[in-house]
Amino acid sequence: MRPFSIAFRGSWFIPEAHGFYEAPEGVLGVAFRPRRRFEYSLEAERMSIELDKKGELAYIEVRQPKENWLVVPRLLPPQHLYRSRAFFPIPAQKDGEEYLTNLTQNILCVEFSTEPAWRAVEIANSVSAEVSPDFKLLRLWILRIAEDFGNKKELAWLKAGQLYLPHPI
Repeated sequence: MRPFSIAFRGSWFIPEAHGFYEAPEGVLGVAFRPRRRFEYSLEAERMSIELDKKGELAYIEVRQPKENWLVVPRLLPPQHLYRSRAFFPIPAQKDGEEYLTNLTQNILCVEFSTEPAWRAVEIANSVSAEVSPDFKLLRLWILRIAEDFGNKKELAWLKAGQLYLPHPI
């Protein structure tokens, strides 16, 4: 799989995001509120990133069963975050990635490179990215994951967000 490069731009608000894991299919979907209609996507073997007309994240799908996630007991997400919204992920040149999780498997880190991060960016309230100085995506963090069956929780979460007002930065 080829990882993604990401460019950043400022925004007035950070969207809300939540990961929902479908155990029978072994798929983790990350939905965003307010909802966006996706226009195009970047596909990889085990991951896809869907973007709206403006190139902002609309949906993330990870097709890697939890059984294949590597459990790291003291997995800590980045603490000092810059707020921004990611757009126009551009494929970068590197093969392979690691799927790291904590003991309770409610956090996922998709690690594309082990090099130290230059900056950690909050893309949504529970999605952050660590980037290199040339804005290559090193790690993508999904910080809120719930078990879901038949997309019931995801649909209820999205429906509850129809009246959602974004939080200003």
